[in-house]
Amino acid sequence: DNGENPWRLNPVQTARQIGIEKLGFAPTDVFRFQRYYMDYSLGLNYALVQAQHGPCLFLIELYQPVRQGSTGIWAVERVAIVND
Repeated sequence: DNGENPWRLNPVQTARQIGIEKLGFAPTDVFRFQRYYMDYSLGLNYALVQAQHGPCLFLIELYQPVRQGSTGIWAVERVAIVND
């Protein structure tokens, strides 16, 4: 959260960057924003991003671990395959 990775301020860009660098997604894969939601019990913002990798569709769940809102960074919490 030091401003070194401005892509972390956008959940789709975070999903794409982390997906390509660490999760095996390809630069040609399509990443689409689905929705935001809040976990009121934890006080955290979440975002859902779909990723199409070949015939497989994945749902990437991200959250804001430090600061909530437009100045908070996004981190990947989990990835689930929607179809296989």
